[in-house]
Order: sequence, then structure tokens, then C-alpha cells
Amino acid sequence: MFAGATTSQCGDCLAQRCRADIDTACTDDVTLAAVESCADKLDCTALTTPPVASTSVGRCVAAQCAAVCRSLTGGSQTSCAEPSLSEGHACKCTGGAATNDFVCDPQAYPDTICCAPATGWPADGVACTCAPLACTDTKDGCACRLTTIAPSNPTCGGGGTVGACCVDQETCACRATGCYELETPVAHCGVETIGAAKPNLGCAKGQVRVSSCSRRSP
Repeated sequence: MFAGATTSQCGDCLAQRCRADIDTACTDDVTLAAVESCADKLDCTALTTPPVASTSVGRCVAAQCAAVCRSLTGGSQTSCAEPSLSEGHACKCTGGAATNDFVCDPQAYPDTICCAPATGWPADGVACTCAPLACTDTKDGCACRLTTIAPSNPTCGGGGTVGACCVDQETCACRATGCYELETPVAHCGVETIGAAKPNLGCAKGQVRVSSCSRRSP
């Protein structure tokens, strides 16, 4: 087992997804040092640049773990984790004295929107969440909103299946009738269409969209 395999987000990814390649490289001191530097010390320069980047380990990292195996500088200002029922689809961070080196952003958690309180973030006990959409059928179409539970259906509408798809502050709905006055029309209900429509759509009232829930000091 390599250093950092069980103590960091990157190490966990490497152990889960690149273990066979790492085991094969067990006699390659340069590659193993690069793996441990990234997983244990959060310095991923050697792992993501030649010559290690061109090895089977480097290729696995690029394909499977690049979102979480990246160099982190400064000190963490947040404590982040995956909600218990998210099954790897969402993450949540809080501010305060207890912190960890956990990446919580749409690169690490694809197809999510990150929402934080408009004021006071990050502060002790205040939470920021990167979450996917969960969509359900309705009597005249479908409706979606952000969830921290692993979604079975993250998109709905589009392709002429219903009349119109519309977003209010935190809900996207597709229905036979058109959009109401204060709603924003979108091609379909999905993270990418909601994210491109207007700032802060998808986030609850009093929250703003942020690029990352995990925060680090300069």
C-alpha cells in the first residue's frame, strides 16, 4: 500500500481505480514517489507531467482521477464530504475550525451545481453543496431540483417531448403549457442548461452559485 492511499481523496481514487497499474509499477521508484507525493503530500506535479504522465499509472490518473489528484496549495478553509446517500454524485462542505483536504467542485463531481449562502460563506456551521438534478414525472411532464441523493434521472424534457421547459429559482419543469412570466425558458431540464441560463438559477433563495464549495487560503 502506498502512502496516502487511505488518508486522502486522491489516494482513495488511486487505490480504487489505478491499483493494478500501481502494483505493476512496484519496482519503479520514480513513479511510486510521484504517486505518494500526490496522494500523501498533495503535490501532484510529478504524477501529472513527463515522464510519469506517460506511464500506465500516469494515463490511469489522467483518465480516472484527474479531478481529485491535483496539486493543492494554501490551507483548507472547509471540511467536505459526500452525503451518505449521494453514492459519489454530490459533496457538501462546511466552514469552521475543523478542515480537510477534500475537493468539492463540478470537476470532481460532474453534472452538479454548487450553491453557497449569499453571505457568511465560509463560516462555522454554514454549508455549501455541489449537487446534481433529480427529475421526476408529473401529470403534464416532469420536474427537477437539486438533490444530495443519487438521482435515477438527472435530466428531462427536450426533443419535442413536451411543450416547454422552464426554470424558476430552484425548480426546472417541462410541461404542455408555456413558461410563466418570472420563469426562464430552457431547451430541457439539465445542469448544463440551467447553469447557462442565468446566474444562481438552481440554487435556493438566499444562495448563490459558486465554482467550488471547497475553499483554500492563498
